[in-house]
Amino acid sequence: MKQFVSLALLVVAHAAAFASYELALVADGRKIHRFDTDSGVYLGSFGRFASNVRDIATDPTTGYTFAADALGSITKYNYSTGNQESPLVQSFSTSLHLVGNEVWSQNGLTITRFNQNLVTLGTVTLATTNAVNSIHVLNGKIFSLESNAGTAFTRRYAMNGTFELALASYGSFTNSLGRMGSIRFVDGATTDLLLAGIKLTTVDSLAYTVLNGSTPSFSANYIPGLITTVRDVGATHAGGVYVGQNLANLAQGALMVVNHTAAEISVMGTSILTSPQAVNVIVAPEPGSMLAFGLGGLLLLRRKR
Repeated sequence: MKQFVSLALLVVAHAAAFASYELALVADGRKIHRFDTDSGVYLGSFGRFASNVRDIATDPTTGYTFAADALGSITKYNYSTGNQESPLVQSFSTSLHLVGNEVWSQNGLTITRFNQNLVTLGTVTLATTNAVNSIHVLNGKIFSLESNAGTAFTRRYAMNGTFELALASYGSFTNSLGRMGSIRFVDGATTDLLLAGIKLTTVDSLAYTVLNGSTPSFSANYIPGLITTVRDVGATHAGGVYVGQNLANLAQGALMVVNHTAAEISVMGTSILTSPQAVNVIVAPEPGSMLAFGLGGLLLLRRKR
């Protein structure tokens, strides 16, 4: 018993030195994989999906990840334990988003609003005649990645779907690859970078618009050097992550980490991922802390016995 207590205390002491890390959840096929973006350590996978996962949305305050699959189902999981927390609900989603305490499921012009028990709350319809591939909610506004006659562009809407402003145009576009996300670049504090993972006619790139508040001020195309076919983006404290295919081996998927200036830092997951579709990044307890919690639970059980 004393040896067991000593081991538990040792693990707790070690965990205290590493309070948290940034956890990347990557949807790939019928699984959601977990990576520590700081160290590159792989932390396993979860999910029992009937078809490939199209998008995910994660709420770190509740510990839930919501996943939309290709058959039109949304499921809630505890991303720490991997347990399914609710029956699936039917709602075909091109993209999923957490907006406050709500889950928004976007399909074309229509956004269906759910609470976190996956009960329908209502809908929002975007005032556009274009094809809407993806949306992202930022600073109380809805930003959309749209296409018309082979040209991709972004537009801004009020939260009720009313059109407000046309943003950047990105030229030739393969609609099936487009998705939007938000990464803080430049000074890492005051300038939001709204990105769209797109495929141009001649080269894979990551088109982006720098926003000061909600006003566009700059647009350009960034061409990643380590991955290709960029499908999704996520924000970290030091910059961001992209998911796509490994440029060195197109049969492999990859998770690429970049800093605030968009310099490529590392690539991970190439031996695990095959065709990643979506990524979320959250601050999570350090893995040692999770082990300590588990050992603490075992210790309590032994004491009761």
